[in-house]
Amino acid sequence: MVSLEEIITTLVLPILVGVILSFILTYLIEVRSRRRKRQMQSLIEKFETDEVPAETMISQALESENEDRKAAFIILVVDVERQLRELAFSIVGSQKPRPISDIVNLLIEQGILDEKWRSSFKSLWDIRSRVIHGLDATDSEIRVGTMLAASLKLDLERIRKKRKQELPSSKFEVYKDAAGKFRWRLKAPNGEILAVSEAYESKIACANSIEAVRRHFPVAEIQYLNE
Repeated sequence: MVSLEEIITTLVLPILVGVILSFILTYLIEVRSRRRKRQMQSLIEKFETDEVPAETMISQALESENEDRKAAFIILVVDVERQLRELAFSIVGSQKPRPISDIVNLLIEQGILDEKWRSSFKSLWDIRSRVIHGLDATDSEIRVGTMLAASLKLDLERIRKKRKQELPSSKFEVYKDAAGKFRWRLKAPNGEILAVSEAYESKIACANSIEAVRRHFPVAEIQYLNE
């Protein structure tokens, strides 16, 4: 007759050890994945401030393991979408949300983006949609998508710098309203008023509120009126 001790030794103990090792291995993999994702995010943030060359960022993304490479790819795509929306807003002002494909078409029609953007962005967005929705996206497609996203991102950076040199910037005007309270209004380069703030008791509070939205208009000037 098999004793309880033998059952534990031959059956239960190996299973228990296997479960514990499986948990430890899963935890270590998750920790490593999170660390690499943080490193990739940090690298991209440094790239945005010109601290890291584009070639380094792209190389790091392509050399990452599969799941990390997907994360890096999505971060790049999100940044491309953000820059496209900010570029469109700076041109046409405040409008209701619209699909990103419509924004690309609008910028092409305005002559801001080159016609090549149409097919390049479509290819990028197709890969992005499959990754986001958990559909099949091969390692090769992720690599192509990363290169496309990085290329379009660099193109947007060039456009932004060129527009900054060629066009007058938007500006925040701080002024006193009829009640003597401080407000700011955001004016587009063509003089159109894009937004008006709520009323503030002090000039400092009004100026501080500008910082909450100024990241979308980094080159916008601040002018103080009624002084």
